[in-house]
Amino acid sequence: MRKTIPIELSASERERLEKFSSSGTALARYIKHANVLLKLAEGWPNQLVAQTFDLTEKTVISLRKRFLSEGLEACLKDKPRSGAPCQIDGAVKAVVEGIAPNTVRAILKKRNSSPGNVNNGVFLKLEPSSSQRWNGTGFDDLG
Repeated sequence: MRKTIPIELSASERERLEKFSSSGTALARYIKHANVLLKLAEGWPNQLVAQTFDLTEKTVISLRKRFLSEGLEACLKDKPRSGAPCQIDGAVKAVVEGIAPNTVRAILKKRNSSPGNVNNGVFLKLEPSSSQRWNGTGFDDLG
């Protein structure tokens, strides 16, 4: 059986993770990453951490390796992804940011639009016409 390399957190890293995991303002996956790192630092085995946080053991191992090679900050944000940058304008992004993906899908279905890529509550292909405005639950026609 392979021996796992232990994670050692400095006092400031532990404090940052504890604050981060209880803040409630970060994305759920990053809060989960913070909790995973805290448990790994307590000496929990990968398999138990994976079961506790409903992850695969491979994900826990990857997170451990990422912490050891790239540090804490790398575990609390995504790596840059390949592909074209988002082509959404700021006004539309501001309208849909923070809305649950299911709500965005319902809006699009109502508008007979294709769902495209809904991620983290931001719909990347949403293009409301200039004659529509967001009312909190859908788009109202202004004209």
